[in-house]
Amino acid sequence: MNYKMDTASHNPKLTIQFMKSDTPAVTEPVFEIIAAKGVPVEGVEPAEVLTINTSFMPLWESMQAKMKAALAVVDDSKAARRARLDLVPVRTGIDKLRLSLNEEAKRKTKAINGLAAALTFDIETQEKRLLDIEEAAARAEAARLLEIRNKRMAILTPLITSETVLPQNVETLTDEQFGNFVKDQEALNEIRVARAAKEKADKEAADRKAEEERLAAEAERVRIAEENARLKAEAEEREAAAKAEREAAAAKLKAEQEAAAERERAAKEQADKAMKAEQARADAALAAERAKAERERLEREAQAQKEQQARDAEAAKAKAEAEAALAAERAARAKAEKEAQQARDAEAAKEREAKLAAERAAAAPDKEKLAALAVAIRALTVPRMSSRRAIPLMGQITDAIEALAARVDAAAAAI
Repeated sequence: MNYKMDTASHNPKLTIQFMKSDTPAVTEPVFEIIAAKGVPVEGVEPAEVLTINTSFMPLWESMQAKMKAALAVVDDSKAARRARLDLVPVRTGIDKLRLSLNEEAKRKTKAINGLAAALTFDIETQEKRLLDIEEAAARAEAARLLEIRNKRMAILTPLITSETVLPQNVETLTDEQFGNFVKDQEALNEIRVARAAKEKADKEAADRKAEEERLAAEAERVRIAEENARLKAEAEEREAAAKAEREAAAAKLKAEQEAAAERERAAKEQADKAMKAEQARADAALAAERAKAERERLEREAQAQKEQQARDAEAAKAKAEAEAALAAERAARAKAEKEAQQARDAEAAKEREAKLAAERAAAAPDKEKLAALAVAIRALTVPRMSSRRAIPLMGQITDAIEALAARVDAAAAAI
């Protein structure tokens, strides 16, 4: 059924054409009011349009006559009042008809909604029942996978370390894949245990060696301290002997001076006794004696001073020789300690290099595994997307895969 606006005549009319395969089209002008006012009826069934048009037809005809009379009034107030009052019943009638038709439409809409709701309830009930069946199967599958994961994680937990890279979904692995993964982890753990044992043994050996070197250094320090104490005691002993010699020489000189003074006193007494008899001879003899005693005293003092200087020179020489010997010994000891430290440093560097080489050799399998993992990650193929919102994700996922592979490469290079 098609309907169209007929614009060939002066008064446009909305017409309905009944199209049949065995009869010609029949055109009936039935929508005069709706066509005249240009009311949009797209999407409304023609029967409904016809009902609306027919309902308003009596009021439309009355309105046409009274509108014609109203249009004829120009400046007559009484005629204008009559024409206006004649239009009021038409207007209120149109409004009452509008309300009546709307109420009927509301009742129809309510009936339609009620029937649709009843039918929808029956369908939704079945949908909920069927969804419960679907979700029950999904829940059972999830419970099965969770049980598998718990059992497998119980096996893996003793084997997991900070270096372990677990598969993303342990529960979805085949038994063969999971068994191979467990074997790999057990082999890695054996390597880690052996490496830890070796590191422990190397550390204990290094600790023992360090303790031996410390004890040897302590013994050397004690020996040097004892040697220094011995040399110091010998130097102090030589200094004490020299001091005793100086004190003995001074005492001897003092005794000689006192003896000379005593002889001088005796001679003076003797001279005094013989003074009167041999004053002239005594004075001469006394002067000669005094001169001689003075010379002897000066000679003795000079000799004592010379001997003291010789002893001081000998003591200074012995002290210088002792200090030179001590300095030479200290230099030799410092040189020996430096050479020993250099030897220890060279040995430690050699041990560190050997340890580093061993660690690299032990880490080689892990490095190869990480490299293989990076290759496997890069081999992942991003499925082709067709929707507008999913297409940009292809590039993002590809970048994420490459970034993950680069991180695995960096981790392999670091070990």
